[in-house]
Amino acid sequence: MATRSMSEHEASATSEGSSSLLASMREMMEEKRGDIIEIFKTIVAYVVKREDMGTLAPLENKITLFASVISNVEEAANDHEQRLASVQGSVDQLQGKVDFLSKKCEKEGRSGLNNIRILGIAEGARGPHPTEFVAGLLQNLLRLGAKYFVA
Repeated sequence: MATRSMSEHEASATSEGSSSLLASMREMMEEKRGDIIEIFKTIVAYVVKREDMGTLAPLENKITLFASVISNVEEAANDHEQRLASVQGSVDQLQGKVDFLSKKCEKEGRSGLNNIRILGIAEGARGPHPTEFVAGLLQNLLRLGAKYFVA
């Protein structure tokens, strides 16, 4: 049996075949690596989306509930604002009446200070013309003549 040694030509051919095979394998691995990365990204995105949906659903329900509550509060605030405006109008009107009546009472009080009360004469006996009544009364009591009569 003779051993045969590899010739340079055979070694070169084997080396080229190995390099070509190795390059082909590297290229195939890169393609598969890219495919695997894309599949992994898709799976991760799906899982994250599911978790987000599970987490977000209760939050969305709470947000909807809070939006409803806020809407009710806004309606109540608007209603109270309208009522307050109505009450403010009534208060302003009543304040005007109070001011008018206060001034009237003050005038009545001041004019009452100028009144003279004559004892023994009944209230209301003066008639529609109090000045003439008092002048006539004084003339009769003091027995004055007509020259002192004030009309």
